[in-house]
Amino acid sequence: MKRAWRLFALIPLAATAAPDARAQQLRTPAELAAIEAKTPRQPWYPPGYYEARLGAEAYVAEYPRPLDEMLIPSPNGKGEVYDVTDAEKQGCVLQPDYYDDLDPETQRWGELALEVARLRAEMARLGYPEAVYAETLAAYERERIEEHGDAASAAAPEPPSLADPDAEALGATAENGYLDLGLTQRLNAERRRLAPKKPPIVASMTICADGREDVRPTFRTSPDGGEIWMIDAFAFNVCLRKQGDPWDRTACRWNEVQTGTAFPYAGRFVYQVLWPDGATKRGTRHISDQPGARTAPVIVFRKTGS
Repeated sequence: MKRAWRLFALIPLAATAAPDARAQQLRTPAELAAIEAKTPRQPWYPPGYYEARLGAEAYVAEYPRPLDEMLIPSPNGKGEVYDVTDAEKQGCVLQPDYYDDLDPETQRWGELALEVARLRAEMARLGYPEAVYAETLAAYERERIEEHGDAASAAAPEPPSLADPDAEALGATAENGYLDLGLTQRLNAERRRLAPKKPPIVASMTICADGREDVRPTFRTSPDGGEIWMIDAFAFNVCLRKQGDPWDRTACRWNEVQTGTAFPYAGRFVYQVLWPDGATKRGTRHISDQPGARTAPVIVFRKTGS
C-alpha cells in the first residue's frame, strides 16, 4: 500500500548491471530458521504477514543499504542525520512492480514487512539503542496492519502535523526537501530521551525516474540458447520460507526473460538459466540505477565463469 505522503520528483536515471559478489550465497532453510528465532510471531499478525516479515529480514540482511545513503549531511550543514528513506524500495527502480512476483498475501504485506525489517536493521547497525526504536516500530507495524485491514480501500490518512523539534532545528522542512512523518517524530522523541547524541532522524523526499524507456537492459546467454528465469530476491526468500524449494518455477512466481528483448528491470534478483544440453546456472544479479548513463546495459548470463 502506497502512503499518501510519499512525494516524487522526476529526474532521468539509467541502469547498469554487474554480477553480485555474493551470487552463490543464497539463504538456506537453516539460515531462515535462525532469523525466525530472532523474529517472534506476534499475535496480531494477519495470515501471510509473518512469512513476509521473515523474507524481509533475510533480504535486508543480505542487501544492507550503504552507510553513505543512511547517514547524510544535516540540512543545516552541521553534522549528520539518519535518512530513513530508501529510494530503491520506494518505487524508484526500473522494473515492473516486483510484488507481481509474490503470492496475494505477500503482495498485500510485502511493503510494510520490508519497511519495518529495514528500519530495525538500520537503526541497530547505526548504534541506536533498541529501546529507541523497538516499541515504536512495533506500534507502527501494528497500526499499519490494523489500518490496512479495517479500511483497505480507503485513502491513507494524512501524517500528523505536529512539528518535530529536531526537524525544525535542522531546517529539515518540506520546503527544502524533507517530509514531516509521524514515525520519524516518534523515533526522534525516543532518541532525544534515551540517546540524544545519536544522529537526528529525517525522511527525505523520494526522487524517482522518468524517461525509463530509453535505458531498459537487454539480456542474453553465453552460449546462446539459454532459457532465463528471474525472481525478485525478496520474493525468493518469501518462497523459500513458504515452499521449501524456491527454485521450483511452478511453486514460486518466476518470470521468464526473453533474450534479446529489453526489459525495465532494476533491483536485486535471483536467476536460473537452463541450456538445451541440461546445463544450469544459478545465482543472484544486482541491476542498479546509475544517473547519467547514456546507454542501456547488455546483461550476459554465462554457462561458465561469472
